[in-house]
Amino acid sequence: MREINPPLKLSARILQSIGRVAVAWSGIEAALEIAICGLYQIDFGRGLVLTANIGFQSRLALLRILAHGGAISDVAEAKTCLELLSAIEKGYAARNTVIHASWGPSKMPGRAKRLYIRAKGKTLRAVTEEVSEREIESVADQIEDLASDWLGLMDRLNLWGAAQFDAATNADRT
Repeated sequence: MREINPPLKLSARILQSIGRVAVAWSGIEAALEIAICGLYQIDFGRGLVLTANIGFQSRLALLRILAHGGAISDVAEAKTCLELLSAIEKGYAARNTVIHASWGPSKMPGRAKRLYIRAKGKTLRAVTEEVSEREIESVADQIEDLASDWLGLMDRLNLWGAAQFDAATNADRT
């Protein structure tokens, strides 16, 4: 069996932070889908069929339409929703710098090399940059805060009802 050493010689803090970003973002994506179902008042089992095939930007657009269109009756919470959606959209760019990069070791302790490809028009560029553990942790903190804020809004709006499955009813689905 071939060993895969060089690219994986990253510090535990860096690997942990990359994982934190992935897990928190996964939660955000799922919560956006649940929020759509809740605001439309459709069963999560049926709504997921619709939301699973809607891209991220389309989910944000749909949630903005719902917030503007009165699906959230509390005006202050509708405003909070719109602000959070903008923050989540910005967080998406930060998430991509972590999740879609290729990572490698740095000769400097507490740092890693991030490689990503930039394509613009007919130009293709590979960019390599040194990133500190703290920089990656900061992105993880930001994404986790976004997840917490969005989940808090969902709690206040009582949007979890659509996501409730009755274990007995759904036992035969597995």
